[in-house]
Amino acid sequence: DGRGKFLFFCKAGDELDLAHHVCVKECPTDTSSSTDCFDDITETFVATEDYPTVEFSGLFCMPADASFSKEVQGMLKKSKFMEYMLKFSEAARAQSLLCISGVTALVLALIYLFLLEHFTYCLMWAGFVVAIAVPGIIGGYLIDASQNGGIDRGPLSKVDERYDLIIGIAAAVLSFIFFLVAFCKMDSINIAADCVEKACQCIFGVPSLILEPILALLGRVALFIPLFIGLLLLLSCGNVTDSIDLTKQTFFDFNWPLKLLIAYYVFMMVWIMELCTAVSQFVVAYTVE
Repeated sequence: DGRGKFLFFCKAGDELDLAHHVCVKECPTDTSSSTDCFDDITETFVATEDYPTVEFSGLFCMPADASFSKEVQGMLKKSKFMEYMLKFSEAARAQSLLCISGVTALVLALIYLFLLEHFTYCLMWAGFVVAIAVPGIIGGYLIDASQNGGIDRGPLSKVDERYDLIIGIAAAVLSFIFFLVAFCKMDSINIAADCVEKACQCIFGVPSLILEPILALLGRVALFIPLFIGLLLLLSCGNVTDSIDLTKQTFFDFNWPLKLLIAYYVFMMVWIMELCTAVSQFVVAYTVE
């Protein structure tokens, strides 16, 4: 019946008709079957012999033939619409990886909190040492290289020496600034480290605070999904200016009232998300008060 989840591009002579695609339930694997495709001459759908394809990104029937495959790939690179469609399909098909990433991030966050609670001063001052040492080492190396023919010592060594000297001096100055900040604000840094340590102790002392970010995230996701679906429905109210051609960039035309309504809807989406953030911060502050 022509309704399926895969986009199939019919043959038009020795090339593919990228402007008129059809939806099929399964991607053809050989030439033994046929698909009803649009014919430009008769402007009707006629049975056209299939060609070998493979499933691609859960969206397309990618031709197995190299020349046909290049045509489809060229169309995908030109179309911003298809670029976004591929990105969304990748996220939808990588749910297990996203879940693993979320669990891994949660475990690493708890480990980081544990390290902050027990090694606050070490981590704080180790960070300052790295911030001072890395630019200083890079600056010293580049300044030395500028006096010895540059890094590559090639035909453009004079230009290379000048840029090496400029970048090296800038890195050395940055390192010196970090050193002055650490030296002059030593007491403030120690106070900040003590505050971080006490905050970590408070988090582990109130176990519900450990779950608060997860609960807050679930609440935001539960609100964002219907809001996003509503935005898509609102965008679909635009006028279709032409037949849906994947080789073109624009499918919809929005009048000014609809544009204002979309802008207001996006503003309210942002406002609701910020309200969720404020409520989450209030709950944390009220709990630890």
